[in-house]
Amino acid sequence: MCNDGYTPRGSLVRTCKKNGKWSGQTAICDDGAGHCPDPGVPPGATKTGVRYDVDESVSYRCVTGLTLIGSSKRTCLESRRWSGTEVTCQYPYTFDLPEEAGEHFAGSLSGILETSVKQTGGAGRTVKIRKGGILNVYFLLDASKSVGEDTFEDFKKCVVTLVSKVCDGHINDCPQ
Repeated sequence: MCNDGYTPRGSLVRTCKKNGKWSGQTAICDDGAGHCPDPGVPPGATKTGVRYDVDESVSYRCVTGLTLIGSSKRTCLESRRWSGTEVTCQYPYTFDLPEEAGEHFAGSLSGILETSVKQTGGAGRTVKIRKGGILNVYFLLDASKSVGEDTFEDFKKCVVTLVSKVCDGHINDCPQ
């Protein structure tokens, strides 16, 4: 609950998920006094800066043992939005769930690849490459501490082997 004159934003109830992340979004009680809304303070973080007018900045740090993900410094823009990305503080064993990684990865590729949903009713996608076109293939490896260094190295060797087999005699400019 927020005091009189303040508007609640974000998730008022949050739970710790199995991957070590909090559900929902940072809860904020905003008085609407600044040009930008109160950016909040996520769990495990401290914030420096209390002015939310154009060109004013806030800075974030995580408590000892947590890693800052996002922008450590954010500036209030004329568009009434904060620069950079929202901060989270994560434990070393925190990891992305497959659906989270898929959402971020798909979003970053949507502007690069021309894709269309298969007409066969399947959930897959077809990539259309024009003759002489280029296809960039990305491999996503989990490098969090929860995986472990030995397992990560095994994954890395597997990707190198796969790329070298695909490139063997087929494409001249595959990475070495």
